[in-house]
Amino acid sequence: KATDKPVFIANAIPFCSIKDMNRINSVSKGALHDDGHSRLVIDPRGFVKPHYFLNEDLGSFKDIIRAWHNPFIKKMRNLEFLPKECQNCPFSFKCRGGSRHAAKIINGGYDRLDPLAKYYGKS
Repeated sequence: KATDKPVFIANAIPFCSIKDMNRINSVSKGALHDDGHSRLVIDPRGFVKPHYFLNEDLGSFKDIIRAWHNPFIKKMRNLEFLPKECQNCPFSFKCRGGSRHAAKIINGGYDRLDPLAKYYGKS
C-alpha cells in the first residue's frame, strides 16, 4: 500500500495454512502459476516439466504443444490431484491445494495434502 504497487505472493501455498483465508486470498495468486497449471518449464536437458522441481518429463522442448497436452499435465490442470480434503473448499480453484510438489515429497503423492495445510487444518 505504501508504494502503491500491486505485490502478490506467487508461490503455491495452501490458503488454509493461514487462519484468515480471505486475507491470503487477497494477497496470493495461489497455485495458478505453479505445478504446470498455466506454464511449463524447460530444464537444462531440454525436458519440458510442470515446474522446476517436479521431475515429470512431459516431452521435448521441440514440441511444446504435445507437452502441454500430456496426460499428466492435463490431470494437474483439471485439478484431478486436488486432495479430497480440499474439494469442497471455496478457495480450491485458486489455491489448488497448495504445492503438489511438496505434497508428493512430504506426504507421498500429488493428491495428498500440502504439508503446510496441516498447521491449521481445514476450517
